[in-house]
Amino acid sequence: MKREKRLIFRQLLSVLCLSMIVFAAHSQETQEEPSFKAYGVDEAGKYIVRNNPDRGAIADGAAYVLVHYYIEPGEQYTLSVKGNSSASSVSMLAAWYTSEDLSKETYLSPAVYNGGTNPMATKYSDGTHELTAPANAVVLGVTRMKDATVILYHDDKIVHILQPGMEIHDPADYLSGTLPVMYITTEDSVPITSKEYYLDGTYYFDNMGHEDVESIGSEDNQLALQIKGRGNASWRFEDKKPYRIKLDKKQGLMGLKKNKHFCLMAHAEDANAYQRDEIGFTLSSLMELEWTPQQRPIELVVNGDYVGIYWVAEKIRVEKDRVNVVEQKDNETDPEKITGGWLIEIDNYAEDGQVIIPDGNGTRIRFTMHTPEVLSPEQREYITNYLTTTNEMIYVEDKNDTRWEDYIDIDELAKFYVLMEAVDNCESFSGSCYWHKELGSDTKLVVGPVWDFGSVASHWRADSFNYFIYQETQDYVTSHWIEEIAKFPRFQQKARAIWRQIYPSLLEEVHQHCLEYVDYITPAIKSDYKRWNNAKSSSIAYRKVRVWQMLASKWAFLAREWKEDIPTAISDINADVESSVIAVRYFDLAGREIKSVDDYRGILIKQSITSDGKIVSSKIIK
Repeated sequence: MKREKRLIFRQLLSVLCLSMIVFAAHSQETQEEPSFKAYGVDEAGKYIVRNNPDRGAIADGAAYVLVHYYIEPGEQYTLSVKGNSSASSVSMLAAWYTSEDLSKETYLSPAVYNGGTNPMATKYSDGTHELTAPANAVVLGVTRMKDATVILYHDDKIVHILQPGMEIHDPADYLSGTLPVMYITTEDSVPITSKEYYLDGTYYFDNMGHEDVESIGSEDNQLALQIKGRGNASWRFEDKKPYRIKLDKKQGLMGLKKNKHFCLMAHAEDANAYQRDEIGFTLSSLMELEWTPQQRPIELVVNGDYVGIYWVAEKIRVEKDRVNVVEQKDNETDPEKITGGWLIEIDNYAEDGQVIIPDGNGTRIRFTMHTPEVLSPEQREYITNYLTTTNEMIYVEDKNDTRWEDYIDIDELAKFYVLMEAVDNCESFSGSCYWHKELGSDTKLVVGPVWDFGSVASHWRADSFNYFIYQETQDYVTSHWIEEIAKFPRFQQKARAIWRQIYPSLLEEVHQHCLEYVDYITPAIKSDYKRWNNAKSSSIAYRKVRVWQMLASKWAFLAREWKEDIPTAISDINADVESSVIAVRYFDLAGREIKSVDDYRGILIKQSITSDGKIVSSKIIK
């Protein structure tokens, strides 16, 4: 009896399943298709990519591509536009379409609307743009330059990405074999084009036989991470991009302390054999600043593409082993808890949520908030008042007044300042200048940690380094506070005492370390230069020494200003290469560089730079 019931049940189930299949098939046959679908969509029904018929096929070298994204009416979207070349920015047009619009054959580009100008078309340039779809819109149309990447996000997820074909540089043809290698693969091999949105991915780490470094994972056993872009000018203007990564689990990459958060620094703008940051971080460690982020050189492969030599760096953040202050919550309101901890940055770029105060020198200081990031009105009022009062104490007329020391740790500031003078970093008080403050009504602002050494040996004016870092800076650099603080006698005494501690022995130790460091990474530098078609590969020996010639000049200036003898060991830094003129630059009498001298009439300063680091200047009349 039970057996017969089971047979009957199976027969009924078979009939039911067959009925459902027939019903589904009938529904698909009778379901009305949207009128605009005749224009074509992909199999997923999410987007369509069309060549603009006025421009020709993409494969034939078209300058523009028309893309249609099917969207949710009334929803929020983010459009990321990124030119794939640092040579120029990218502009594009985007417009919303209703189903009625798409029934017309006139939408060859978002700028066109039924033969006229589309009232819902907007021009966008490089960057990230927040969009809200109109309630009646069903499609977002985008005309973009061929040499650009466009990504559409919805609910922090990628809807679609469009990019030109990418040349893959096979790691087998580029890896130097001398440094550990990190392999990163994003989900679906989506390129990393945004600083705002993380991409999911996997990674593994091959120590390449370096026994002091641990391999992590393997090609067959990769670990989870997230990755996105980072930086400002380095992200916008360099083809070799820096990244920020968040590991799924804490790891001690390259022997660094275990953590989830690291940066992959490209240092693409470093023309001194990748020494600038190594000089700054090494000297900071030797001077025993409160905490110095560590960096280690690796070679990096992203989505199967060799992208060169990079540096795994500890990200600046509030943690016990990094910036060791209490982690203050976002939107805190408790009067005692809003006193700390704080991690803030003097920033030379405008960012949302900044605290901006007037500097006593007539400029404005932008402070970016890192911890906490989102401020309650109470937090914003507290930190604004603290920074404003600090500024007022710095700009008092009586420089024997010591009240500013109630707000800033003078000892750590003196060390930080002398370090930046020693490496001639004129941007050190302009941007990427971090400060932190512990919890408590009686705690002070402490400068640090150090970070950006992209302007080491930055006072290359003709043949002179006879400046302090706040004097004669680049036009885009505005030093905050330090020029005024340098006028306080007590600060000067502390700074000179620290200079005597590091000069010359500590500086010579950094010098010797960096020369050995460049020898170690030179094979990887050559691979990197090959990857990026960098002409500097033929002059690594010169570039290895050039920065030290410049710094020796700066040290001689500081020794004279701070009344110290100039030791021969520092003055006699020479390149072990044959001397020859490798570059010539021209300046007018105001110190402005003249790029083209053929049509120039007047007196010029000709600056010849030799391979042994010497700079010879002479006047010429055109």
